Amino acid sequence: MSFLKKLDAPTAPNLPLAPLQFDSRYQEGLNNVLRLYFNRLNNIFQAVLGPNGGQYISCPNGLFFNTADQTFAATNTAYPVVYNATYLN
Repeated sequence: MSFLKKLDAPTAPNLPLAPLQFDSRYQEGLNNVLRLYFNRLNNIFQAVLGPNGGQYISCPNGLFFNTADQTFAATNTAYPVVYNATYLN
């Protein structure tokens, strides 16, 4: 069972043309179209930025460190830093 799903970017809604006079049915329809669009946007953002967000994005990272002491002769001179341990994810 796969929990991964394809993320589809929602297309901008085709908004209905406004009548010349105020019409509550038009306003309800417009609000409904916008509500559906923003719900789709919210779902996309939740999938990307929510608790399980990074699962759709390749985010390689690494942790590099040295457990030994390193001494340098001068503070204004560049020296190579040696790493003796690496964790790659």
